[in-house]
Amino acid sequence: MRTEPIVTIIIKNNKVQFFIHQRKSDKQTFPNLYGLGAGGKIKLDESKDEAAKRELWEETGLSSPIKFLFSTKYKDKDSDYPIYVYETFTNEQIKNHDREWQYSGWMTKKEVDKLLKENKLCPDTAIFYSKYLSEKY
Repeated sequence: MRTEPIVTIIIKNNKVQFFIHQRKSDKQTFPNLYGLGAGGKIKLDESKDEAAKRELWEETGLSSPIKFLFSTKYKDKDSDYPIYVYETFTNEQIKNHDREWQYSGWMTKKEVDKLLKENKLCPDTAIFYSKYLSEKY
């Protein structure tokens, strides 16, 4: 069972668009589904903040300031792990992370909401995005 905690960083621009990516079809976890921003596992020797900064840099090349928003939990038959959600703002162009994503770009809230409604978001992304919306960040 997957239990390692993860961080995720929601990335928005001045047009209030979300940076979104589509996972590659050969990914073991959530192939072809969409995720918000950047993120990944917290290493044993780092804090949540350090992990968020590292993942943001590794996946997007961004070093913009991050803000912790909330934590939540994802649980299914194969997984039970905490998710620590951060947010950052940028107007920089973000390069596609070719090893991880088959697509990346900016989407409006309406477009992301459509992905949520159509079950095209990664299940853990759907959990934290729904909480993000309910908290009105």
